[in-house]
Amino acid sequence: MLMRKKNTFTDFVDCAKWLVKNHISAPDRLVIEGGSAGGLLMGAVVNLRPDLFRAVHLSVPFVDMYWESAQYVATLRTLKTDARPLLLKCNMGAGHGGAGGRYDRLKEVSFEYAWLMTQVGITRWRHSKSRHSCSTARVVEENRWWPHSTDHQT
Repeated sequence: MLMRKKNTFTDFVDCAKWLVKNHISAPDRLVIEGGSAGGLLMGAVVNLRPDLFRAVHLSVPFVDMYWESAQYVATLRTLKTDARPLLLKCNMGAGHGGAGGRYDRLKEVSFEYAWLMTQVGITRWRHSKSRHSCSTARVVEENRWWPHSTDHQT
């Protein structure tokens, strides 16, 4: 079974290439997300084809330990050659599935989506049935993790 694991990675890349080829998405608009084993998948595909994805969210990648994730990000920071942000956000009070409690979980997910949206240039949106608009920067700032902070990115 492990001998065929690479098929998972190449199949995912092929799907992304199909989306681009058929003008459903483009590399500068394509964001991907995966957690746990999906985090392993995200790490593998972004290493195989970094040019194919604008942003990647790896949630509890590889192993559910802070140190392993920190080592992975440190390695990426030494190897990266572009100006794209590289953000490490660890919730040390959460388990493998993320924050517990409905509102804590919603706050965590809203940060993740807001960060991904900023990476493709979406900084404001308006709900179709509301006269209020929302800023992704506000969502990120309220979570106290702003991707443009030099403390958290390279």
